[in-house]
Amino acid sequence: MSSPTLSSTHSSGEPWRNFVWLVGGRILRMALSIAVGAWVARQLGPANYGLLNSAQAIVMMVLAFVGLGLDSLVRQRLVREPAASGSILGTCIGLRTAAGLLAYGALALAASRADPIQRGLWLVLGTMLVTHTPLSIDFWFQANLQMRHSAIAQNLAFVLSSALRVALILAGAPVICFAAVIVLDGPVTALYLLVVYTQKAPAQHFTWRAELARGWLHACWPLLAASVVTAMFARIDQALILWLAGPVEAGRFAAASRVFELVAFVPVALVTSLVASIASSRAAGPAAIEQAARRALNAVAGLGWLLAAGLAASSGPIIAGLFGTAYAGSENPLRLLAVALLIQGLGAVRTECWVSAGWPGRLLVATLAGAVLNAGLALWWIPLWGASGAAGAALVSLAVSHVATSFWWPDARDFARWQLQALAGAALWRPSKPPPA
Repeated sequence: MSSPTLSSTHSSGEPWRNFVWLVGGRILRMALSIAVGAWVARQLGPANYGLLNSAQAIVMMVLAFVGLGLDSLVRQRLVREPAASGSILGTCIGLRTAAGLLAYGALALAASRADPIQRGLWLVLGTMLVTHTPLSIDFWFQANLQMRHSAIAQNLAFVLSSALRVALILAGAPVICFAAVIVLDGPVTALYLLVVYTQKAPAQHFTWRAELARGWLHACWPLLAASVVTAMFARIDQALILWLAGPVEAGRFAAASRVFELVAFVPVALVTSLVASIASSRAAGPAAIEQAARRALNAVAGLGWLLAAGLAASSGPIIAGLFGTAYAGSENPLRLLAVALLIQGLGAVRTECWVSAGWPGRLLVATLAGAVLNAGLALWWIPLWGASGAAGAALVSLAVSHVATSFWWPDARDFARWQLQALAGAALWRPSKPPPA
């Protein structure tokens, strides 16, 4: 017997309970990451820390290609076809594994031209291109609002990797060993999720569906391109600052970016908890679509204001307390990145809504616009202001990509206005009438 849909039986509070699980797990990982990560940064120093983060940024950009832009397609397919989860997940993992092997070969070829330290970091961190593909199992837990298992799995993996980092610090290990530990998080998390999945859906074995793979490969290319550009968008500054300003300034920007990334997870986790309601609203008509979208936008905007204000106000003590005097100069970049928390969640909501509406090509255009602007501003501002220039370029280009570009299409301008109203404090908004049953 195939497993029944779980999303159909959830109460209205279930997304928030899952949000609490995701954020609670993230808080635990944040505490460990802040303590152990700052210790690692002090141990390696700004130069080696900058090299490690720059290499990781390059691999994460390639990892976006391996994802094939399937995230939203797979999640929403699982919501609509819960009885076919085995073939959906099996096909997704198969496609991503093939892409990962090709990508690692290309990365290894490119690494042959790098210096020995960078080459070693690329080759070790590059194994994530293959070992992280089983993490696609997590889409089943997201679609069925069972994110507590995801939180538990990620926490176990992170506790293990944190313990290994501490051992490496005490042993005075070289930077390449810290890269190897980074790789372990994905496989450990995936293994736990696989065990739970086989218990929750024992009849849903992973299988390959050729027609589904062909359909995805035909439909996903705008999302794939958008994912790759988004990864470049998020990581290109780390690579450019190493080239334009040197490893010390790159290390300072990496410190600010690491703190920002720890906090930026929170609005994205909220959107992940609301995926099922956004996807199901499409079948209920325009009123339900507007209600689901505006509630999600208002929720992430309110959360963004709270997070941005707190992080900007405490950036000085955070940098001084965590990273020490060697990372002086990271405070202003962190303040600029904190403002980006206001729009981070708005972009995540738009992605889910536009994929559901069949507008992935628009996401690609918007992301390309932001990426081109980001690269241009970074090339201009990094030589002038170093890490602050990189953070400023990221902030301006995120605002253009996630919000301003929503006005480009006439039939999307209502959504753009909803975004601005949410930023202006439209938590006071209430739907004028309930959606049709």
